[in-house]
Amino acid sequence: MGENATRWTERQTAAAFIGYLGNIVDHFSSALFSQPIHVLPAEGEPPVDDDFYEAFSNDADLASSSLHDVLRGCLTWALVQRRALLAVDFPQVEAEASSRADEDAMGLARAYVYQVPAEQLIDWEYESQARRRERTRDGAVEYDVGWFKWVVLYRQRLERNDPSEKRETIVDQWKVWKRNESGQIVWELYEATSKGTAAKTYASDVARSITDSEFQASTALQSGIKPGEVPMVASGVTSFARIPLVELTVPDGLWIGNKIGPLNKEHWQRRSILNASENRSLIATAYAKMGSEAAGKGDAVTPYTQRDPERGETYEAQLAARGYLVIGGDDELGYLEPSGAYAVSAEERIGKLVDEIYRVSHLMASSVSSTAKSVGRSGASKAEDRFATTVVLQALGAIVRDFARRIYEVVSEARAEAVTWQATGADHFDLFDRE
Repeated sequence: MGENATRWTERQTAAAFIGYLGNIVDHFSSALFSQPIHVLPAEGEPPVDDDFYEAFSNDADLASSSLHDVLRGCLTWALVQRRALLAVDFPQVEAEASSRADEDAMGLARAYVYQVPAEQLIDWEYESQARRRERTRDGAVEYDVGWFKWVVLYRQRLERNDPSEKRETIVDQWKVWKRNESGQIVWELYEATSKGTAAKTYASDVARSITDSEFQASTALQSGIKPGEVPMVASGVTSFARIPLVELTVPDGLWIGNKIGPLNKEHWQRRSILNASENRSLIATAYAKMGSEAAGKGDAVTPYTQRDPERGETYEAQLAARGYLVIGGDDELGYLEPSGAYAVSAEERIGKLVDEIYRVSHLMASSVSSTAKSVGRSGASKAEDRFATTVVLQALGAIVRDFARRIYEVVSEARAEAVTWQATGADHFDLFDRE
């Protein structure tokens, strides 16, 4: 933008972000989970271990978070990134259990879940995938569900052995989930460690090799790091009937981050530029207009002060020494200030962006009542917006209920229990106009 470094730093300092996207996503999540979601065996199903599933529901992540809270966190990320991933696992111990009672005693039967950042999913194939259509109270929603055939998860971390050391050790880790020839679900962990100045370069090379199409055929990797190969550091066989990675995906029409994320970014850019410009214009710039240093033909002789070519530099010294300023007869002092016309136009554009953000997310009725354009909106128009928001919440509720049901399927299958689950709740929403 033709800015010098000082001006750029000044504008960075004045930048401020208003998280409309986060506020709107939180609004949807809060409204949806104002009701509990219950997952129970379908009618006519054999009884299950109520104590186990009650413990799982109350403390789903072994960190005092209920399944209700975990589901809300997954939906929040899905609304922003379109998908959220939840992994199901059981504690690992050295000893082997010979019965269900031994498993309970050692804590092996205690299922828990944890969220996997969507950006860690770098490669996958589906074993089965389908488009599901479910009716809601005021319409229907279509969304994709599927189970993975195999998955590659990737993450990178920086390590150091002591706080006084620099973080120069980069560990790239890939976790592969797949079904072996015997039909069992297995996992394999691959790691590559690099140090020093070549760490980042090496890590990027390894990342390219691990995602190559030939990776599936190179599971029997040799120990030691070789070009195009990554050593396997751990592996295991599980009791899961399918890969324990449950995916929550929202359809494009309900992907809020894709709809208003770019609008929020544009709003931040324009508002930050306007803030920096306004902050700079709050202090008027003083200027001194110097008169001619020589008199014209036939004019009176120019005063000595005005004939001094260095008078622009001596003003400050005179002011400091005597408390007043001596200027030439034709010199002029003044202040430069912006007219403000550009600010009015920028404010209008920013206001329109805010209105568009809430219009797209069906939240204008409750969130933009303070803007001049929305004050005069009719009650019928506001009721229509509230109805649109209710329809969105009903659709999201259907998707989340199915997500919760599939989580229970993974858990019960790992426990060798043949149970058909059904999820209820998060299906009735009455939004009222606070005014």
